[in-house]
Amino acid sequence: MARNSTFVCLALAFCAAPPHAGAQARPDGVKAYVPLLAPLKQTLPDYPAEARPQGVEGEVHLLVTLDAQGSVTGAEPLAGPAVLRAAAVAAVKQWKFRPVIRDGQPVRALTDQFVLFFDLQNPKGGRPHPPSIEEQEAADARLMELERQLPRSPEQKLADLEQDSGGGDALRRFYALNRMAKAALDSDAAGAAAKAEAYAGELLAAAELHPSDWNYGNALHDGHTVLGRLALRRGDMAAAREQLLASARTPGSPQLRSVGPTMRLAKDLLDKGEKDAVIEYLTLCGNFWAPGALNLSAWSQAIRDGRPPDFGLSLR
Repeated sequence: MARNSTFVCLALAFCAAPPHAGAQARPDGVKAYVPLLAPLKQTLPDYPAEARPQGVEGEVHLLVTLDAQGSVTGAEPLAGPAVLRAAAVAAVKQWKFRPVIRDGQPVRALTDQFVLFFDLQNPKGGRPHPPSIEEQEAADARLMELERQLPRSPEQKLADLEQDSGGGDALRRFYALNRMAKAALDSDAAGAAAKAEAYAGELLAAAELHPSDWNYGNALHDGHTVLGRLALRRGDMAAAREQLLASARTPGSPQLRSVGPTMRLAKDLLDKGEKDAVIEYLTLCGNFWAPGALNLSAWSQAIRDGRPPDFGLSLR
């Protein structure tokens, strides 16, 4: 790639805000909204020449319209630096996705994507330009309105992930397995628990093949958490405790070091009286979640005092 030094990455999650009255309706003919589909083909964006004097770097969040073949027919910026938006739209319009399926047929659909810009011609690094709170709230509200208009059952969420995970290489599937294992765990469909166990096992096995990948720490945490919750459902407390502690023996990841680990399994075990195991888990999480040190300490102290810890958003 000789034009400009940039690269793109896909975000794994976004924080939702309440919808507002100004949220727009979906485009005509759209039958589904599936967040953060993984492209089969990506074109890197050109770093805009007009952005270089300002040193602007950051990500552009886009709402993307796909036709029934998975080609991009439209891209609307939701958030991100204005000077980078046109380049992000131009790049994404050349991307290709697997079709979204409804009732056995490919349909017109929406997804959202993040395009990340760095000017690697600037050795000192540029100036990060995060969206304002108001801009981010408006973007999140737009997406929540689409989720309300185009709801998906847990079973449909799993089916969408399974459909999207195909057609690529092993690394593409490795990135999909985290969400697939958790979606199967949340599904009530027949055989979903067996799928969750299989996907979690596959995720852990794939992690060992990619120890230097950014998703390695996520894979260890998510895979063991899913296996622990399945063990708890079976009433196997010893296995659930073992998986809880294994989930915290991760080197961390960009997501785990910022947002932190999930407390779902920890809370479920705490409800069963497993105080010592949960305190040990919280202590281990401190090895990679520095920003959460105060929370981890407060939760541990609450457990020692016999009070229920307020895990808040960490249960998500």
